[in-house]
Amino acid sequence: MFNEESVVSFEAEFVIETHKYVYGVKVIDKSSVHEYLFIDNKKVFDRQSNSPSQLNKSYFGEDVYQNTYDYLNDNELLISKARSFLSKKKNEHVKNIDSFFKKLRFFDNNDRTQFMDLIVECLEDEKKRKQYNALLAKADISLSSKELTEDVGIPDFDEEKILNSIKKEKDVDDEDIDILMKMFRVKSVYQQKEKDVKVPSSIFDSVGTNKFSNLLLLILNSIENGDILLVDEIDNSLHFRIARELIKLMNSENNHKSQFIMTAHDIKLLSPLVFRKDQINFIERSKDDVVMYSLGDFDEIRNDSSFENLYIKDKVGALPRPDLEDVFKQWAN
Repeated sequence: MFNEESVVSFEAEFVIETHKYVYGVKVIDKSSVHEYLFIDNKKVFDRQSNSPSQLNKSYFGEDVYQNTYDYLNDNELLISKARSFLSKKKNEHVKNIDSFFKKLRFFDNNDRTQFMDLIVECLEDEKKRKQYNALLAKADISLSSKELTEDVGIPDFDEEKILNSIKKEKDVDDEDIDILMKMFRVKSVYQQKEKDVKVPSSIFDSVGTNKFSNLLLLILNSIENGDILLVDEIDNSLHFRIARELIKLMNSENNHKSQFIMTAHDIKLLSPLVFRKDQINFIERSKDDVVMYSLGDFDEIRNDSSFENLYIKDKVGALPRPDLEDVFKQWAN
């Protein structure tokens, strides 16, 4: 629940190796932050504005204390600072916490090139490429496969000019440049009148096709590596059946250790064929606050109920009530 007077808090609980971690941040106001960390149910770090900070050296070690804690600014978090020193540290707990946050991945609907490295890696690996293309071919979106070719296939493509322009950027290294240039050689293969037509993916793929092919690859990679993938508006630019199939992959019995957190507006996804009721959460907004609650809180709702119909009939809440037509009529009159 969020409102003007409530403290906004974020907390992550996770287990790595034999240790249980609980890390949290509370944003009290613009200049006041409360940060804390529990390891195996024992508080080992606590930091609040206008209060003495506490750091258990037996968990972090003298090196982390001297190189991180002593140089911590008011606008920095200890965990972020400690992770930045990871290459210099051998501390077990810093490494464990770092490994958890590295597993967090976010899919951005507006970034067409965010996973260039994964695309290139997949297309250069024969086994991964075959699995990926087999799934693309079964998606019924006219896209048969993707390939990494030698030629660019873009008219008037001046590779040298682009390279020189990219090299002027300070934050771009040689590996990034190599991946970017390979991305220009990624081709999408479409079927037209029983013929395969290869076109540059970066130019010809639609928003929906690009999103599906990238998100599919990221889901496969997350399942393989046990990542935690966050997807905002998974239904954006996708047919509900396509989005449903992607979610089925996430809920597949072959997924043993990865987690997926997503938002959606398409009520066609509110189905027991896609989710268990405890996997569905609603967000209800008012002028005063924002509340999130689970469909699993409704004991009277069976696991095989029509979640979509219950939502439409306003039996579970979180149903907006727009009234645009009457307002427009008044304005027009």
